[in-house]
Amino acid sequence: MASTSAPVPSTSQALASRPIHRTARAAPASRTARGRHAVSGLVVCSAVATAELLGRELASDEAESWQSAVEALSDSLGLTEDEASRLLARAFGWTTQAFWRREKVEELPTPSQVQGVLEFLMDDLELGPEEQLKVVKAFPELLACDTESRLRANTAQLQKQWRLEGAALSKAVLRQPQVLGYSVDCGGDCIGECNRCWVRF
Repeated sequence: MASTSAPVPSTSQALASRPIHRTARAAPASRTARGRHAVSGLVVCSAVATAELLGRELASDEAESWQSAVEALSDSLGLTEDEASRLLARAFGWTTQAFWRREKVEELPTPSQVQGVLEFLMDDLELGPEEQLKVVKAFPELLACDTESRLRANTAQLQKQWRLEGAALSKAVLRQPQVLGYSVDCGGDCIGECNRCWVRF
């Protein structure tokens, strides 16, 4: 009895019939490493930039306070963190003493101080965000002024001595933001602190 053999499949048929196993490809290690390095690099660059701006490296608790104040200012006024950091450095006596005359030297800003000043501008003077930005850029030291003993006291003097109220008061501050920081009155007998003197108003 003759035997019959099964037909031999062609090579293409054999390949087509093989099960295909696909394995998930892991992300290249170099890409993950580059990502970590990139994030780390941003942190390092930020710390270096701050150290260069302030003239020294901040301790960890100082850096945390500084960054929180920077974020409070940048978020409120739409500034970049670099812009906010430079304004705060001037405001708190890190980069110049032209206004403070050693009254404030390398003080650390806090978010509560920054927010308190911005709330004063909004609530007491009824200034909008763009007007607040204009005032802060023209007179950054405002951010370091005590809200009660300096800002509200000077506002009260403007109201009492010059009869400025409402919109007229707001316009006066927009025209000359430094008036909020005035702390001396030489009465015409100059004592050499002209940028903090009421005689300029």
